[in-house]
Amino acid sequence: MTHQTQLRAGEPLAPMISDGSYTARHQPPSQLLPHHLQLIQMGSLLVPRVLYAAAKLGLADQLGAGPKSAAELAGPMKLHALSLHRLMRTLASLGILTEREEQRFDLTPLGAALKTGTSNSARSTLLTLGSPWIQRAWDHFHYSLETARQAL
Repeated sequence: MTHQTQLRAGEPLAPMISDGSYTARHQPPSQLLPHHLQLIQMGSLLVPRVLYAAAKLGLADQLGAGPKSAAELAGPMKLHALSLHRLMRTLASLGILTEREEQRFDLTPLGAALKTGTSNSARSTLLTLGSPWIQRAWDHFHYSLETARQAL
C-alpha cells in the first residue's frame, strides 16, 4: 500500500491508500496538510455546512448499499443532479466519500459514521450542531465575549 496526499482542486485532502480508500489513522492530522492550509480549513464554514447537508439529506444511508452517482440519487431524493454531484465531490475532497468510475461515489470508513442506526453514528450530533438555531448562537459569540451576556 502506498500513501499519498492530494492537494489538487477536487481531489481528496485526506490521505489515500493505493486501493482508493481513505484513512486518517496512518498519519496524524498535523502531517496531512501544511499548517496554513489546516488553519484555512479549520476557519472555513464550508466543512460544517457540507457535513450538515450530507447528514440532513441522509446521503450516507443512500450510499449504504454501494456506490451510486448523483444522477441515480437525485430523482428519488428530489434534488438537482448537478448540485448533488458538486456536494458529493466536496465530500470526496474531505475524505467522506470516494469517487469511483462513471462518477459513482462510495462511502469511506469516515463517511460511514454519517449513517443512521449505527452505534458510532455522528449524524444526530452533526444535525444538532449544524442546525440554524445553533448557528445563530455562534453568530453572536463575539458579543458574548465582549459583554459576558448570553448570545440568544
